[in-house]
Amino acid sequence: MLWMDKPPAVKSATGPEEVGKDSRETNAVADKSSIQELEISWEHTEISAFYTAFITPHIRIMDTSAVIAIREILTILDDFGGDCPSIVQGDEETPPQYHALTSTLREHSLDVTREAYDILKKSDNILLMAKIFVATLGHDLGKIPNKNNGGERVNLHAFKSAGMLETIIKDLEYRENVLTAVKSHHLSQPEVERMKNDTLFILRQADWEARRKEINRPAVLSKPLEQRQKTAPVPTKPSPVQGKIFQLTTENLIRIIEPLININNIDSVFSFKDTVYVQPAWLQGTVAMQAKSMGDNNTVSRCIGSDSNEKMANLIAEKLETRALEYRVHFIESVKKPVLPKNVQYYTLKLDLFGDPEGIEERRKRNSLLRSIKSIE
Repeated sequence: MLWMDKPPAVKSATGPEEVGKDSRETNAVADKSSIQELEISWEHTEISAFYTAFITPHIRIMDTSAVIAIREILTILDDFGGDCPSIVQGDEETPPQYHALTSTLREHSLDVTREAYDILKKSDNILLMAKIFVATLGHDLGKIPNKNNGGERVNLHAFKSAGMLETIIKDLEYRENVLTAVKSHHLSQPEVERMKNDTLFILRQADWEARRKEINRPAVLSKPLEQRQKTAPVPTKPSPVQGKIFQLTTENLIRIIEPLININNIDSVFSFKDTVYVQPAWLQGTVAMQAKSMGDNNTVSRCIGSDSNEKMANLIAEKLETRALEYRVHFIESVKKPVLPKNVQYYTLKLDLFGDPEGIEERRKRNSLLRSIKSIE
């Protein structure tokens, strides 16, 4: 099947006809005060960590309808639907090389979305993330068994996924772009190239990269879905954490932050003059992801949840010897700027704490949005 061909790297996520449209979509940011004030409780720590690290810091550049749609999709993945296998046996769209994979739909959907985020960063198209995230999180929803037909799955899961997304994204201006991408993400490479759909290009590339990494992971056998439905969880004593424990030291925090300065969107982590500004919610989520990758669930649990957020924020502040203070970011008048609140909280760190200040400054010079900052107060 031609779908297994490695997709070409994305140089520019938009064609000439899409640039103006996507710019209007992503810059038309509605008032999100009500969205940000909502408390969300996720059952699975990986969903919580993903939302804290990738959605919370970027809400201000995402249209409200997209944020609502993303939350609805994450709720489906957080529920039992996310426990189903990410590979449907007998699905004509699934390459045979993938049939041995045991990742759940929840794991695969988050993996693909994280890969898409990396693509957007590298191609300087971060403002497209609302549209892309809706597509990547929802691209395989059709693999969830239909409760109304006894668990039978539709072979062509891409079409079923698009059908499930239709009602979720009915208020999005770019809904047809997303639905086309989801329906088409298993077409052959020549067919995809003829479609000139930016969302489809990124979705396929992220899906391919996520599957490549899943294949290279050590296999962990999981029970069939039917057995998980019938078998109640058996209480067990806590077992010691396997592997290394994530040490929340100043050195580790600096190591986490440094590669992402001036690469993430301005809401997350960036430098200005001799100071690095780090958004607390982004840092908590990033620490949680690092700890989870090392099997340190204790640190993950301290990062996530309404009770633990303040404690973790205080611990990070103690390690970095700084507090989260409110700042205003002003832009050069001639540059169109994103909508920012009057007050934004950041930790501030001295630039010379990081190993390569000149390299960090070079990254800032390549970021047109960051170059347009006039002052911070």
